[in-house]
Amino acid sequence: MNCRESRQLITASVDGELSQKDAERLALHLRSCPDCSALAEREAAFVRGLRSHRSDEAMPAPLKRRLMALVQQREPVLAPPARWSWRWAPLLPALAALVLALVLWRRQAPADWTRFYLQEHASHEALAPRLQYASASPQQLSAWFQGSLRHKVHIPQMPDARLLGGRICQLEGQRIGLAVYQVDGQDLSLFIGDEKALCPQGWALPEDQVYTQSGGSLSLAAWAHGGHLHVAVAQLALPRLKSLALECQASAI
Repeated sequence: MNCRESRQLITASVDGELSQKDAERLALHLRSCPDCSALAEREAAFVRGLRSHRSDEAMPAPLKRRLMALVQQREPVLAPPARWSWRWAPLLPALAALVLALVLWRRQAPADWTRFYLQEHASHEALAPRLQYASASPQQLSAWFQGSLRHKVHIPQMPDARLLGGRICQLEGQRIGLAVYQVDGQDLSLFIGDEKALCPQGWALPEDQVYTQSGGSLSLAAWAHGGHLHVAVAQLALPRLKSLALECQASAI
């Protein structure tokens, strides 16, 4: 097995989806390749971080009852037919309604657009090194982001938070800035970028109005200012994170 083949199997290996034969081949390669072994460890640490912060969303009970009613309107199919038969055509409306309901439910879930930021915060804690540019100076970090992103990014200065540095993230093909602070011994991730890039579903709140969300051990606060969207994520109480968001807004005035 070469490195290219190994890296195609690492993600499946972390998720426990490899056959025994492929798992043995991959393990043999990892023992002899430090680069692939390090990549496998980073992938495993990333998944562990996601699972530690995961907050599973349960389907609302009314929607679940409606979906089950649609399915139970017809007798269950015990075995699939060998080929398509028009006798199953009456089931199509119910199946279409089931799929549409699931899609709409996922789209309406309020936490969908924030999932990337919660995952990215969990992943950067597992990265080594986690920063591409280390600096306690907002001006220096802003200049580094401008050189990397080709547009100006204001880095807030918060009295209650210590700036550590930053790095570049990818969101649906868009490069966005991530500034990392430390507050009360916890890392705070502050994502800064164009509103359309950071919130593909569209940002509808007025300027400087803070959106907050809490799930599991993580809290999230987001607001728009000066054409940029700011998304802060940290393992802090929601009121504490919101007060830091207000400090960021004051810094931009």
